[in-house]
Amino acid sequence: MWLILSLIMVEISMLGSGMNPDLGNTSFLVSEKEGPRLLVDCGFTVPRVLSEKSVMKDIEHVAITHTHSDHVGGLELLGFFKMFAPNFISGKKPTLYIPSDQMAHTLWENTLKGGMGFPNTGPYSFGYDGLAMDVERPMVLMGETGLEVHGRDIDNGHDLYSQVYGLDKKSMKLEDYFNIKTGRHQKINGKTINFFPTPHTRGLENYGIKINTEDANVYYSGDTIALPGKLSDDLIIQDLQFPDFNADFKTGEVDPKSVNNAHATLREATLPEYMNYVGKEQLGKTYFTHLWAEHKKPTNNPSKHGYGGFLLPGNHIRVENHEVQLIK
Repeated sequence: MWLILSLIMVEISMLGSGMNPDLGNTSFLVSEKEGPRLLVDCGFTVPRVLSEKSVMKDIEHVAITHTHSDHVGGLELLGFFKMFAPNFISGKKPTLYIPSDQMAHTLWENTLKGGMGFPNTGPYSFGYDGLAMDVERPMVLMGETGLEVHGRDIDNGHDLYSQVYGLDKKSMKLEDYFNIKTGRHQKINGKTINFFPTPHTRGLENYGIKINTEDANVYYSGDTIALPGKLSDDLIIQDLQFPDFNADFKTGEVDPKSVNNAHATLREATLPEYMNYVGKEQLGKTYFTHLWAEHKKPTNNPSKHGYGGFLLPGNHIRVENHEVQLIK
């Protein structure tokens, strides 16, 4: 159910709340009832959910926090849909908001180029990355002169295996699929979007996002090992990992420098010194996402500690006049 919103209201519609297929990848829409929508992160489970909700056409703005597949793995399908589906089905070419030029380079070169960087001009040929395709078994294609039989050992066949396909300057680029805007400060649909750096996995450029209007202030941590300090935001959406990979499964001993230390944990969030530091008011407006199945255990319920609770797929949370309303 989509609600009619004012221009300064913010509504978060959760598409997924984890890094697994059951809960879906952590992603949400910042939306009005009509008009283009902002998609925050687009992991590999996200396009299916967008299709089920019949909102793929409406996605005109996409902001990403980092380049792990559960946050960008759906960009290939979204990009293909927007480019190749008829315009009356696919809508406008979306704008992709990336915090830095370096992240834009990393996203294309290390993540998307292998599947999306094919040549878009010149004769159609086969093979890959400068290598010939060796067709061991017969292959039939419809060619320029009719039916063609290709293969290495086919009498009077076509030498498909001798053709070479190389990635050259005429290959598709990220800009062919998306309008690209880089920088930490953006204006989208009348809302101010600010990316802020956060620690996640070692060596990875990573950000959270703050969404601000005159009427609403939303803090989204992205994936991070850090819990928020004292904040004045109306709504805090915080990464939380189950199980606690920072603690040894056998002994329970915590190693803050563990290579598995990539997400905040409920153990850390419920430390008395932390909860006393941020105070009851902030706990009540903090909701957790990026969950695994263990969030279902009664002992893992953050509401028992004064937190707002979990944000799960299908949840809607509205911020208006700096008040928060969870709509399940």
